[in-house]
Formats: sequence, structure tokens, C-alpha cells
Amino acid sequence: MVVPERLVALLLRQAGIQQAVRDIQPVGHQGITNHVSLITMQDGARFIVRHYQWPWDAPDLKRLQKERSVHALLQRVGVSVPAILAHLERAGQSLALMEYVPREVLGDIAPSLSKGASRQAWQSCGQMLRRAHTLSYPAGTYGVIVGNHIQPFAGHYSWEDEAPTWGRSQIHMILDHFHHLSAQRPDLAPLDQEVRSTLAQALPFLNRTPPTLLHNDAHPWNVLVRSVDEHWQCSAWLDWEYAWVGDPNWDLVRMDLFRRHPIGATPDAFWDGYGRAPAEPERSVYEMHIYLWMANQYFQGDRHLLPTYAAALTYVGRFAEAVRSIHRWLT
Repeated sequence: MVVPERLVALLLRQAGIQQAVRDIQPVGHQGITNHVSLITMQDGARFIVRHYQWPWDAPDLKRLQKERSVHALLQRVGVSVPAILAHLERAGQSLALMEYVPREVLGDIAPSLSKGASRQAWQSCGQMLRRAHTLSYPAGTYGVIVGNHIQPFAGHYSWEDEAPTWGRSQIHMILDHFHHLSAQRPDLAPLDQEVRSTLAQALPFLNRTPPTLLHNDAHPWNVLVRSVDEHWQCSAWLDWEYAWVGDPNWDLVRMDLFRRHPIGATPDAFWDGYGRAPAEPERSVYEMHIYLWMANQYFQGDRHLLPTYAAALTYVGRFAEAVRSIHRWLT
């Protein structure tokens, strides 16, 4: 689906672009949320229009306002993101006109890159994510960004007489995914108390890293790279519409686990560029969170991330050992 011409015309007019449009085409690798179109002008100039959609039951995150705010923060610390040239909100529709960034999608071309080119591309992407994580917040701040405000996660807090924290919210989400999955896999239910005990022991570790801006959808298909003078570099990190504030290890683990296609583990070059790999036991706890969540998505009929779902089902098959592995890290 492409963005209607009349809305494109309004965006171009707002941006002060007067040339005629030659072509409007949908962009490949459309996500499951928005409609994205490539606009080509008569002089060959190109732009991107993102037409925000929201097929979920939960309230929208005011994503147009959010991406405008987050992009401005990222640009201040030198993170490559597309410039938002114009925006439109009317009649329940939200659209943004963005600059077109010359690129290749890292997840698509990673298997075909030479060893040297691969190292350059992954390392540059790690360096860029590290810059994003320099955007820090006061201790104790966490939650989902809605518009330009941080909203603590709702419905994931039951500790009486204790303040909610990032770590407690993570534990509640993990237990929620665990209980939903236990309905499909009753063999997991006897592990309930062991899971609770292990996660309670992990709580201080989940709260120990100062909170930063999180992409919260970090994976190789949300990163653009290009070759400049025979050197591969990150040209943009895309899709900040789901951004959170919390432990940066969360982004690192997602980058390592989310796959649209089987391209293997995240190379060492990415961790070299970032400056470190995910810390333990945070890595293993967030792996549990992601794989329980993804297994539930699979059982609900989702098929958008088949390699991730396959890995999640394998993880669930050895879940007892995964819980005990975290326990060993803690002891």
C-alpha cells in the first residue's frame, strides 16, 4: 500500500518542495505496523513518507511526536537518523516526510559482505548504538516513551511498600509471559517457584546500570549501511517509534536475538564497536524475557520472525536448564 498522493502533496508543500512527483512506490521490507513509501521527484530527488498505522489493542504511543523528539535527541549526540522534513496529523492520520538515506539494509547484505567489509559495517553500527546510549536519564527513570514523555510500564508492579523499578517491571513481564506460555506448555508450570526465586535474586543486577535511551527494536533490519570510499559505515538507525528508557543491555540482547532471516550470531565486530557485549546475568535474564515472549507470539499465530520463533521454541525446550544457568551466574 502506498501513501495517498494528496497527503504526499501536503507534506511536500509543508517542506517547501515544489517539484512535481514522478513516482510513489512502497518500500521493500514493510514492517507489520506502518506503510512506508518511496517518493521520487521529477529531478530524481527521493524522500520517504511514513504513514503511521496502529493495529494493536493498546493505546498508540503518539509515535509521530515521539520520533520527532527522539530524532532530535539522537542528532545532538551524532547518531545517524533520517531528518524529519515535514509532518502531518489530521483526521486520525499521522504521517512524516523524511530524508532518503542512501543505504543497504544490514540484515539483508550481511551474509554477502567480505570479511573486511562485514567487520567495518558491524563495528560502525555498534559505535552508533553506543552513541545513542549516551543519552542518559536520572536514576530510577524507566518506561515507554509516549510522545515526549516517559510513562512507567503499566500493570507490572505488585511489590507492596517498595518503589517500582526497571528490574521489577522486567520480572513482572517475564512472569506474565511465563504464565501465558504455561497454558500451551503445562510441563513448564512446576518451574514457577524456581523461576520466581531466580528472578528475585537477579533483581539487583537488573537495576544496576544507569538508564539510557533504548531503541527497543534493535535488530539488523533496522540498521542501514553504505560504502563510502570503499569503507563500510552505518548510515542510519531506523524506527525509534517503540523507544523505551531503561537498561542498555536490553537493546544489546535484542540485537543479538531478533532475526528475520537466519544470518547467524551478531559478530564480534559489533561488540568491539559498541565497547562491550551484554553483561551477565542481565543477558540471560533478557534472553528469557525475549524468548518466552516470542514463543507466545508463535503460539498466537504470528509468523513474521520465523528464525527468532524457532530459537525461542528451542529455548523453551530446555527451559529448566536455562533457569538453572541463570541461578549459577547468581551464585
